[in-house]
Amino acid sequence: MTKSRVKLAGSIAMLALLIPMAAEAAEERMVLQVYGEGRAKTRMIWSPEGRIEATCFAVDLIDVTSGEVVGRARDCLSDIQVVDGDGPSLALIGTTFFMFDNGDRIVARGKTTVQPKTTSNTNEITHITGAIPSADDANNVGFGVLERLGRGAYSGVGGAARLSGAVNLSKLDSEGKISFDCIFVLTLDA
Repeated sequence: MTKSRVKLAGSIAMLALLIPMAAEAAEERMVLQVYGEGRAKTRMIWSPEGRIEATCFAVDLIDVTSGEVVGRARDCLSDIQVVDGDGPSLALIGTTFFMFDNGDRIVARGKTTVQPKTTSNTNEITHITGAIPSADDANNVGFGVLERLGRGAYSGVGGAARLSGAVNLSKLDSEGKISFDCIFVLTLDA
């Protein structure tokens, strides 16, 4: 099996674990990849408490189904806390802006875990990152789609978001860069 097929097979297997077998008819499901290396930029972003300062990174937005770049993603990190453990684990609020080439926008926000990798066949990643939705959290801090920040076809559309990703933080302190390879499963309310 070729290296690209192994990578594709691994991605498909991961997605099979992330996506429930039966989707409700009143939902739209999207699988997007946030990919590439971004440089840190401080921005003011929305939060339930008002506008806050966040460190943001802009990278490519890829439709996993087609493999096509469909826009840009801006991943903004705030409320970053170091968590005791076996390595430099982080707990943070991630706010991701999915900005499509056609002008549509979806924004997901929530609690995110970033932990050092424990196994991997590559040195291209240093940490694993993840977040899961929480249906009972009015501020979408579990991890959800913010209906108030959507634009275009997604204006007023809420929903849930799930993140499973890999990042490389080795250049963060020296160059202000993070490399992202993160898969988001968005379940949008119709």
